[in-house]
Amino acid sequence: MSGECDKCIKHSVDCECHDLVDPRKKNMTTLNEYLERLREALPDFIKASDLVELGIVGSRTTLATDRRENIGIPYVQFSKNRIRYPKDAVLKYIAEHFNETK
Repeated sequence: MSGECDKCIKHSVDCECHDLVDPRKKNMTTLNEYLERLREALPDFIKASDLVELGIVGSRTTLATDRRENIGIPYVQFSKNRIRYPKDAVLKYIAEHFNETK
């Protein structure tokens, strides 16, 4: 797959996936546009490492702490080491924690 980066191959989306990290890129000026872009690009269940890579959370350790304290993004635990975050829960979390500055 020439011309694509590792992130694109990993996420199975086109090379514009890098713009998901910053909603102001590519004239995405509103939260709704950013969330719609994420909705199209993200899989139904998201790995912790992908949430970190996209800048949605700071670290996998933060996610583990949040799970232990029963706070943060809701998750599904398929097995002891297989935890995923539903796309809709992630989008809701972003919308609830979005702070727009001027």
